[in-house]
Amino acid sequence: MLKERYDTLVFDLDNTLVDRNGAMRQTIGLWLQEQGNDRYNDSVLLDAVMEKDSWGYLDRFAFAEWLHGQYAAKTDVPYNADELLNWLFQRIPGFMKPTPEVSDFLRLAAQSFRLGLATNGSSVNQRNKLRLAELTDLFAPEVVFISGEVGVPKPDPVFYQRMIEKAQLDPDRTLFIGDHPEHDIAGPKTAGFHACWVSYNRPFTGSIQPDLIVAKTTDLAQWL
Repeated sequence: MLKERYDTLVFDLDNTLVDRNGAMRQTIGLWLQEQGNDRYNDSVLLDAVMEKDSWGYLDRFAFAEWLHGQYAAKTDVPYNADELLNWLFQRIPGFMKPTPEVSDFLRLAAQSFRLGLATNGSSVNQRNKLRLAELTDLFAPEVVFISGEVGVPKPDPVFYQRMIEKAQLDPDRTLFIGDHPEHDIAGPKTAGFHACWVSYNRPFTGSIQPDLIVAKTTDLAQWL
C-alpha cells in the first residue's frame, strides 16, 4: 500500500487532475468560430489540431505559430502567434469543470497523505483552473508549486530543489504523479523522488522509467 512507503503525494495538474486536452479542444473550437471558420465543430479538424498540440508537449509558441498560420482568417483581428497564445491561455481555464471522481479520490487520499501540486503555467491561469475544478482546498498550501510563482518550470532541477527546501519534503517519502514523461517522471526521479506515470494507455517513451504506471490518476485508489 502507498501509505506504507510515502507520506506525501504530489500531483501534476493538466491532464492529471483536470482535463486539459478537453478544455484545449473546446478553446480551439471557440477561436475557430471567432475566425469565421465554419468547421469550428468539425471533429476531424479538431482531431488534427489536437494531434499537433501533442498533449501540450509541443513548444507552446511553435504550436501557436502553426495554428495561426493554418487557420487564422480575419485580417481585422490583431492576432499574431504571441497574441493567439495568450488568448488560448486566458480562455482554457474557463472550460475546466469539476470531476467528482477526481475530487472523491483526492479526499480519500488526504486521509492518509499530505497532498501537493507541481504544475507549469502562470499563477493566474493555474489557480483559476484549480478554482473552477473545485480542487483548491484539497492541497496543503505549503506544497503547491506553480512555475509562474517558483520562477522556473519543470523539469528544471531548481524547481524540485525549491520544493524540497520550502515544503520540507523527504524525496524518498514523496511520490510524484503526472502524465509528462520528463516533467513528472525524469525530473522528479533525478531529484531523488519516486514517480508514477499516468499513461492514458500510451506507451512510455521517457528517458527514465517510472516506479509505477496507472492508466488514469484515480486508479491509484486501489493502493490506498
